[in-house]
Amino acid sequence: MTNIRKLVISLTLPILVTIIIPLVILLLFDRTFITRLYKLHILQIIFGIFFMIIGLILLIWCISLFFSSGNGTLMPISKLETQKLVIKGPYRYIRHPMILGVIIILLGESVLFGSWWLLGFSIFFFILNLIYLPLVEEKGLEKRFGDEYLQYKAKVHGWLPIKKYES
Repeated sequence: MTNIRKLVISLTLPILVTIIIPLVILLLFDRTFITRLYKLHILQIIFGIFFMIIGLILLIWCISLFFSSGNGTLMPISKLETQKLVIKGPYRYIRHPMILGVIIILLGESVLFGSWWLLGFSIFFFILNLIYLPLVEEKGLEKRFGDEYLQYKAKVHGWLPIKKYES
């Protein structure tokens, strides 16, 4: 599979969650966001864009590590998923930096657009991942990578960079 195809597949979920769903939410539930764009405070713009850039950097960094170190993509499809456990970059400090990057982007969007609806979606997305990741994704990683993942999981917190992974 070509790297371009892997990249497109890897970007599908992040684009859906950070662009398409927020746009649908704004258009369906918060139509006044367009008029509010003309009344934005400079700090709101700065903080919103700042969070979006930080989240995007983290997301791109994680996706690139999946390609370079994991020999795969973020998609949990057997032909595409990573072949090696990725424990580099931000993965040395937290187990879910990619999702954290998406949440930071969503928070930046909610600040930029001044939307309580987007803030609610950000919180919902975070709670959904608090449930999904340990019950589904991490169980799958335990099956695929065995003791290597269990040791990693024991040393690295899911969300808080409490300590650095040392093998």
